[in-house]
Parts: sequence; C-alpha cells; structure tokens
Amino acid sequence: MELCGLVTNITQLLGVDIFGLISMIEEAARKVKQNEEACKQITDRASMIKIRLQWLASKSFEHPEMWRPMQGLKSTLRRAYRLIIGYQHSSYVYKFCCVSDLADEFESVQKEMDTWNQHLKDFQDDVMFEFTVIDNRQNLHGNRNTISQDGACVPPAGSSASHLNNSNRGKLVGDLGQFHLLADPSGIVEDFTIKSQISRCCCWCPHICYKGIGLIKFSFSQLVHATNYFSLENKIGLGGSSYVYKGQLKTGLEVAIKRALYDGKIPIKHFKNEIELIPMLQHPNVIKLLGYCIKKREMILVFEYMPNGSLDSFIYDGVRAREALEWPKRRQIIKGIAQGAKYLHQLCEPRIIHGDLKPGNILLDSGFNPKICDFGISKALKPGADEDCTGIVTGSRGFIAPEYMEQGCLSIKSDVYSFGVTLLQIISRKRLPPPPLALSAESRYYGPLNKWAWDLCAAGRLLDFIDTSLHGEPQNAEIMRWVKIALLCVQENLEERPSMPEIIVMLSSEDDILKQPNRPAYYD
Repeated sequence: MELCGLVTNITQLLGVDIFGLISMIEEAARKVKQNEEACKQITDRASMIKIRLQWLASKSFEHPEMWRPMQGLKSTLRRAYRLIIGYQHSSYVYKFCCVSDLADEFESVQKEMDTWNQHLKDFQDDVMFEFTVIDNRQNLHGNRNTISQDGACVPPAGSSASHLNNSNRGKLVGDLGQFHLLADPSGIVEDFTIKSQISRCCCWCPHICYKGIGLIKFSFSQLVHATNYFSLENKIGLGGSSYVYKGQLKTGLEVAIKRALYDGKIPIKHFKNEIELIPMLQHPNVIKLLGYCIKKREMILVFEYMPNGSLDSFIYDGVRAREALEWPKRRQIIKGIAQGAKYLHQLCEPRIIHGDLKPGNILLDSGFNPKICDFGISKALKPGADEDCTGIVTGSRGFIAPEYMEQGCLSIKSDVYSFGVTLLQIISRKRLPPPPLALSAESRYYGPLNKWAWDLCAAGRLLDFIDTSLHGEPQNAEIMRWVKIALLCVQENLEERPSMPEIIVMLSSEDDILKQPNRPAYYD
C-alpha cells in the first residue's frame, strides 16, 4: 500500500485527546516551582511530538504500520502528565527523600518520549521521500517501470535520479514486508550487477541475506532451542529496546542472543545499525557479532557470550557489586575501554562515534577484558569529519556531553566525555555523590560526579572520592592521577578534552599529568 493511498483525517486515527494531553503537559509544567529543568525537558519533547503529528496531519493519509502503536504514545504522554502533576503536589520532604527515584522516573519518561520522537521523525522522512519518489517516477523517462532484481527495485540504468538528496539515498520506503531498496543513484551504471545490489541488502526482508559480511543466518527454531524457548531463566539483560538471553548452540558454543522488545521502527533502526557496523570492527575490546535471525518481524542478533556480564553490575548496587574488584582489574578494564575507543575513533574504516559509552555497554569476558557493545545509536563518520550533527539527542543520563545536549552535535570528543564519566564511576563505584552535596538540576541529571570530583581535587582530598575498598591499595597515587585524567575528559570545552590516543599515553605514564583540569561541565 502506498503511503498516500488512503485519505483519512489524523483525528480519526488518534483521537483529539492526544493533542489535549500535550497541552495539559505544557500547562502543568508551567506551574511547577522546583525541578523546572526536568519538566522543561519533558515539555520540549512533548512539543516536538505535537509538531511532528501536526505535520503528518497536514499530509492527510493513513498508514497502518505507523498509527497502530499510537495508543502507546498516549500512554507515555499520560505518564508524563501524571509525573509532573504528582511532583507539583508532593511535599518537600517527599521530594528530598525520593530525589533519586524521581530522577530515574523523569529519565525513564524522557527516554520513552525520545523513542516516540525518533519514530515520528523516521516516519516523516519516509513520507517526504515517498512523495518525492512518486512525483518523480511520474516524470522519469515517460513513466518507465523500475527494474526489479533480486528483491530490490532500482531505476533503470541511465535514469535520472537527481531528486534524491544525500540524506534520502538508500532509504527504505513502503509497507513493512514490502520494502524496496532504492539504490544510490551514483552507483547505477551501465554494468549494474546483482552482486553490487547484494551489498545493500534490506534487513526488513527475510528472504535477503547479509552476504559477504561473514555473519551466520540462524533459523528462529535454532535460537528458540538455544534459549529454552527464550525462558526467563536464560534472560541475562534488558536494554532500551531489547532483551538479551544466554543461549547454547548445538555445537556447544555459548552465545548472547539479543531480541527486539517490539516491532517498532526504533529497534529496527538499531538492529540495522549494529548489523552494518559491528562486522566491520575487528578489535579485542569490541564485541563480536556472530550472526542474526529475521523471521517476519522478529529481529535477533547473536553475539559472543561474555561470562562476567556488564561492567555496571560490578560497580553499582547489587549482589555482584559487593564482590571484590581490585585495582589491577579496574586498571585493565579502563585501559581496555580506552584502547577500544581509540580503535573506533582512529583505526577502523569508517571511523565511528559510539554515542553511548557507559559501564552498561561494557561487557567483561572470563578474564575481565572489556568489550564495547551496543552500537544501536552509533555514527559512522564521513571521511575527514569528526562530528555528526543530527540535532536529535540520544544517549544515557549522566554520560551526555554538553555540546551534544545543547547543539545536537555528536563528536569523537563526546565519546571522550562519556569515557571520563565512566572512569569516574569505576574509581568511585558511584553514580551519584553522597549527600549533602548540593547539585543543580542540570548537574544532577547530566554530570552528577563532576562537581564532587572537582571540589575534592581542588581541596586536595581526592582520596575521599576513591572507592573505600581501594584505600589500602599501594597505587593510590596512580588512582588519584587517573581521577585528574577523568576530569580532563569531562571539560566543558571539547577542545580542552584530550583525544583517546592522548588518554592512553597519560594512563600509561607514571608521571603526573602536565595539564591540570579546569572546572568540569555541568558544575553549576
């Protein structure tokens, strides 16, 4: 079904209350006297959702795959409204005592709204491109039909395709299950072959494989049996849009199986990103993707299994966090993360910005060697570029660089910032500083450890920042020097942050760092 095939008013599809909910959120947020920044973040997201829906309403069409999950959007908006109203009417004592829980709740709602905003933006892009393609097809060489080869549709060789701009080339359009791949016009030449088409396979179509990238195509039944029917006992992780299960193949090989939570466009996009980027990466500190499975709308990735799980399970509250993680292991982990990030930024082709470097995205093998994982929101850099300005901020609270938050520009120095926060958390074994340190709303959300570490550094009391289980370590001088390196990584000005190769040199040196850090980002 073409996107413009049916004409239906958006209010019949969504109901008028969805815009009313957004208005209620905006009105409630204006009355909040405290934590205005968190409420503003929610209203900004709600306003963007409204703008995107209004734009789609102006196009007057129906597309079932887009509108089907809209009840979920209503649920998210209701949750946001209840959160703001509840916060507005709660007592000061409740807010003070439950500040951490409230922060997590605000973050959770914001993440859900970010997911919906991205879903709407992706659909907007598809709509714009679809109308452009349809308009131009009617004028392209006297309405000649496209040539279909191996499940992909391309304009006939020699056809003009100048209407396709760079951001739209290769975009998939149409209904799920009937997607066509529009090849990059610059690659359409007289000797066009099926081989060149295969390199740009469509991950929505179960009949097309990712040939030539060294991945195994697993059957769904193989993975069902490997995970004992995706049993709860085998579930080892939960991501923003996926569950992760431990599995064992018939060969005896243990694997980690990542299964999308639902069939929306966000996990599809992340699935596509990982399956395109990770096979190109060959480094001991980057996770290995072994294969994939696509069955109708099931999207599953199969990774090497990491027996020690994620780093965050060792440094945050929980059973494993009480296990000893002595300094030599932490040093090994920190250096491994730095080496993996250096590889992504400098040595692989194309160079990659991870975009969400944090302890939860660092896995540990049996020898506690770290592996960077989760490339769902990563960006492949164009030749000569060091940043990607998408204007859409994604990532995890506490790890987002200020320039990305303010300007939407993700760069290799944004990863450096995230590495610095990760280093502070590994050394302190904390997410938040202990009370009674007063933090602004912005500092609490985006840089909670920055102020604490900086104040202790300036006062010559860095030992107070270090995890107490390390106080007997003979390497206290090294640990305190590494805190200073972390503070260099979280500088407000990205030009003052070191590169990953420079960080590796500083981590390997026994001399005190020459450049002293200034006040970090999100200090006030």
